[in-house]
Amino acid sequence: MGYKNITIAMAIGRDNDKIGYLSNVLFSLKNQHELHEYNIRICIFNDGENEEKVWKVIDTFFDRGQVIYKMATHPQQGFQFLVPQLGKLIPPDSDIVVFQSCDTIWYDRDILTTMVQELEREKCVVSTATVNFHIDKTLFQRCAADVDKFKRELQNTISNPRLRSKPKPSRFGYLCAMRKDTFLGLAAHPFMCDVTQHNFYKKENIPFKEMKNVSIHQAHPSIIYACGSLLDCDTYCIRRGPRNGWQYRLEMARKERDKKLANHQET
Repeated sequence: MGYKNITIAMAIGRDNDKIGYLSNVLFSLKNQHELHEYNIRICIFNDGENEEKVWKVIDTFFDRGQVIYKMATHPQQGFQFLVPQLGKLIPPDSDIVVFQSCDTIWYDRDILTTMVQELEREKCVVSTATVNFHIDKTLFQRCAADVDKFKRELQNTISNPRLRSKPKPSRFGYLCAMRKDTFLGLAAHPFMCDVTQHNFYKKENIPFKEMKNVSIHQAHPSIIYACGSLLDCDTYCIRRGPRNGWQYRLEMARKERDKKLANHQET
């Protein structure tokens, strides 16, 4: 099929200092093998991070002509509303959408090529195997002139068990790719999070494949927020579990639902 138009879609929120991890991510993307063979667009929805900081990082790696950017009218909507917002920004001529967390590093340098080849063969969702480690936020700065040094430093890090954090299952889609129509189907739902998206693939009978290629999620303190969509979601997750105060969270959801649903429908 010869897929050439690739859109990298990510959302940036204020929780967990996401912007602090973005330089390592974009540096690793910029140094993917054969990146020049594709028409790359970077699609970013900013849910409340300082715009000046975001653009300073983006401008270091990509021309603004490659970037499709939108700042939330009502910041901090909640992660479950960000996928629908990204769906509104995807260029119509995109062949493939790579949907990723803004803190996940492209560790292997042939990830993009492998994803494209897989999606040319079959309509599916293809995800990297994701490991979760504490990565120095300044790593890019120390290795900017030497991508091989960047890879060696990452290799040393993931060889150190003391820097390992809680495993991140690939089904949560920290770095995954799909054909454009699959992503737009995902984004058509009023809310979609890392747990519910895997249920969507199963319901639509879309094969989910884990690659041998590895990505690195940059570990950070976990935040379990009171999801404003609990009343409307039939997927079990930790946010509604009894160990996390599900009765309180449901009560908060009742109070916040109308506000959240109104906020995510931006013009």
